[in-house]
Amino acid sequence: MKSEQVTAQRLLIIDDEADLLLGMKRLLQPHFQHVRILTAESPQTALELMEKEAVNVVLSDIRMPGMDGMALLQILKDKACPPAVILMTAYGTIDLAIDALKKGAYDFLTKPFDEDRLVHTLQKALERQQLLEKTSLLEKALHQRQGLTDTFIGTSPALKKTIDTISLAARTDVPVLITGESGTGKELAARALHAWSNRSAYEFVAVNCAAMPSELLESELFGHKKGAFTHATADKKGLFEIADKGSLFLDEIGDMPLMLQAKLLRVLQEGEIRPIGDNRTRKVNVRVIAATNKPIKNMVEREEFRQDLFFRLNVIEIRMPALREMPEDIPLLAQHFLQQFLKETGMPPKGFSKEALMQLTAWHWPGNVRELQNLVKRAAIFSTGATILPDDLEIPARQGCAGGDLNGLVNMQYHEAKETVMRTFTTQYLTHILKSTNCNITLAAKRCGLERQSLQQLIRRYGIQVHGIKNTVGSLEK
Repeated sequence: MKSEQVTAQRLLIIDDEADLLLGMKRLLQPHFQHVRILTAESPQTALELMEKEAVNVVLSDIRMPGMDGMALLQILKDKACPPAVILMTAYGTIDLAIDALKKGAYDFLTKPFDEDRLVHTLQKALERQQLLEKTSLLEKALHQRQGLTDTFIGTSPALKKTIDTISLAARTDVPVLITGESGTGKELAARALHAWSNRSAYEFVAVNCAAMPSELLESELFGHKKGAFTHATADKKGLFEIADKGSLFLDEIGDMPLMLQAKLLRVLQEGEIRPIGDNRTRKVNVRVIAATNKPIKNMVEREEFRQDLFFRLNVIEIRMPALREMPEDIPLLAQHFLQQFLKETGMPPKGFSKEALMQLTAWHWPGNVRELQNLVKRAAIFSTGATILPDDLEIPARQGCAGGDLNGLVNMQYHEAKETVMRTFTTQYLTHILKSTNCNITLAAKRCGLERQSLQQLIRRYGIQVHGIKNTVGSLEK
């Protein structure tokens, strides 16, 4: 699917004096060379014109025969994609200006105009509308992702493989084990697995096995009878009963005590539970989805996790890819999180600069998607303009490790440190090769001793911006 392009902007000036329209068009054209300036001598003509062409900003007189500017404002603000409306009049009063702004006008100007103020006001209105249009197109693109709206954002092969696995697993009722680093979206995958299954009409219940002590976790999962222990003042349903016919998500399963692992194994084998203090068992029909960020196979070898339970849970394994494995998805995710946060908080529209998106793509994201989401929120709060710049991102300076300084690696696990060094080396090496070949992929692959396809895969994996390198080389040659 081709991406939609933001159309050229249009400014419509409305006034019943033809000479004024001609003069204003001549005045503004040098300031807005890439904007199409349209004119109309009445609101009725303007509305007919806007049926044929989308308009970004309307500059309209208030006092005109027939329909006046205030009535036109009321019509325009009810449109699906309303233009920014700036009203102007030779009979301006403070009360009239306040009334216009209350009714939705972007601004109010009094004739005769101060040229600088007029140009500045129109520039700001056009910039605002362009940002709103880009945001709208981005949201539309995100919502067209094959029924995955509000679930998974991205188009990378790593993410597509995970989605395909979830889709296939959703057709069955067997237990599923979701693995992956912290912040990769394991609960999101579990919720998708439930939502796409034939259990979606019933409860999805989630519990963090690491968040509560053993005794409390047992009561939460299996329930208890009144008087079973101190403070058990009433019968309590366990989460297995609550999730009956639905799905139970056991997050951080690697932290479940061995004693509870034995009870969980019985539920998986027999399909029944026994509440604490009860001498009877109860049948339950629950799909168990477990998740862990720990190397659970190693835990089995060290006898820290029951082997029989591991085999019961690991009928289907869904591995959530780390964010550094899908750099091409980072700009989409960042834009999604930004627009989501702006909508939630009511903040004015904002977007990322190209340089900021490149910096986001280059970072290795030890905290994965959760780290990206939190960073985007901070950047939205502390950036002062409508564009988020690299300085607003506050990305830690830990990318220089490949040059011999290993101090930044001491707090990382081996696989993360190795990936960081490999990413830095590969990015710097390939960038140098691409610059030296003026981004000729065939020649660059030959110099690297790689197949052309292998080089392209590395470029995509590490988010290397070939066009940016090419532009840099071009400017140096000039």
